Amino acid sequence: MDTPFKDILHTNTVPLDEDCQRIRELLAGPRKEAAQLTEEIERLHALIQELTEKRDNLNEFIDPHLALISPVRRLPHDVVAGIFAASLPPDRNAVIQGTESPLLLCHICQAWRTLALSTPRLWASLHIVGPRDTPKLHQINEAVAWWLAKSGGLPLSISIVQSSTSRREADFSILVQTLLQYASRWQRIRFRLSSYHSLRPLAALLPIDVPFLETVVFDGFPPSGAETFTAFLGTNSLRGLLLRGETNNFPFQAIPWDSLRHLFLSPATACHTVAEGLELLRRCPNLESCALAFMAVLNNLPPPMGSAVASAFPCRMPNLRQLSVFDRLRPEGTAGFFGRLELPNLRGLEYATYSAEELPILPLLNSPQHIQRLGLNIRELTSETLIACLGLLPALQELFLCADPFSFHRSPDGPFLPDFTFWTAITPTANTIQATLCPQLEVLEFTQFSGSPDQLLLEFIRARTECHFPEITQLSKVHGSFQRLMTADILPALQGAITDGLDLSLRYNPSPVFYSASHENTTYADGELLSDNWRDVW
Repeated sequence: MDTPFKDILHTNTVPLDEDCQRIRELLAGPRKEAAQLTEEIERLHALIQELTEKRDNLNEFIDPHLALISPVRRLPHDVVAGIFAASLPPDRNAVIQGTESPLLLCHICQAWRTLALSTPRLWASLHIVGPRDTPKLHQINEAVAWWLAKSGGLPLSISIVQSSTSRREADFSILVQTLLQYASRWQRIRFRLSSYHSLRPLAALLPIDVPFLETVVFDGFPPSGAETFTAFLGTNSLRGLLLRGETNNFPFQAIPWDSLRHLFLSPATACHTVAEGLELLRRCPNLESCALAFMAVLNNLPPPMGSAVASAFPCRMPNLRQLSVFDRLRPEGTAGFFGRLELPNLRGLEYATYSAEELPILPLLNSPQHIQRLGLNIRELTSETLIACLGLLPALQELFLCADPFSFHRSPDGPFLPDFTFWTAITPTANTIQATLCPQLEVLEFTQFSGSPDQLLLEFIRARTECHFPEITQLSKVHGSFQRLMTADILPALQGAITDGLDLSLRYNPSPVFYSASHENTTYADGELLSDNWRDVW
């Protein structure tokens, strides 16, 4: 609005008496109009409030009636139960946590709670974390009994581990005793308990008591007394045996070797010679996945299969699809082992050693079209060796690496130097398409990298997700961890690829340790590869 006083508005000017009168006359009309508008606004507010109350009252009448005819209410219970089952973790055991299925389903409504509690398959898997304090231990034990009582007669998948916050000698036998009540339905069972007292209740278990047991995982073993509680492993239903951690006193006498489909032995239960490794495989002709270790005799402990004499005959394993080998037989190495293997259906190959100028696994790469996944856990791995190996695998789809590839100084006694030729070799450009390694690579996982710059990783991912070279398969997954701080945040530059489906996960430096109900809740243990479990074997 126009005003004759615009030059002195918003100033400290004091108007004259006659100007004050003129201002009063000037504001008479606007003030009257403003008062009228205020009254109209209050009237409209009252009308809106009245209409809102009428609307809310109508909705209170409408909504419960609409709920009666909602499509989800009309779904058959077996369909809803199937949807509930689909909400469970697909590749690991369920946890006692209200933010995940199945407990989350019990918090939606009374009808869903009733249905969830009466659906046994929702309660047929369970991950248990032994806590630090005794009162919480008894609470968890009650929850375990309540949970498993709802599993009906279904086969069970159970894992029990002790929290990283608890004492090594902590006694969790009360939890094991509760699990024994359901031993007749065990299908997968995993123990990560370090004290003898925790595992002692298993002494009462015989093979006849576990007729459906297929997979057993022991993450570590107490220093003595193992033979007293492993008799149940003699069951003919056993198909998978996985021993991780300190298991060098594990009794193998009762194992039905020829029934095994999956075998994972930690370095603590290593073979001492190539002949022993070949004999181990010959005893298990039906294996589909295998992880074993070779170590020189250091502690006079017998190998899993006892001593063996070298044989000139090849070892043919027609069903073996995954093989992981941990090699500490240097300098003689395991070249004789890989050279005698005939593995026509091998798809995944992983090899761990401290250093290797030449990889003994090369005899298995003669049919590279079969190898789809390669894992190398070699702390002293040169870029030259890695590039030469990858050059034999044009059909490779998944690659796992532990520690940065490097180059030697020109002097043999010189220091290790960062070497980025590996990233250059797998990063396609318009000029290097034909020479790019692993053109069908879809998954890259690496851990304990420290020298590789974030920028090189960014260029690699961009080249394999955004450039759309016809000869290069698009990346679907990149998971990596660095033993350093982040130098450049590359996630914003990759939002387009992530939106298009790229599974990208990058971690920098270790995370703090705290109690969690999902601690050490690994994927289902049938057959496992080196990259899943041997990242920290050194």
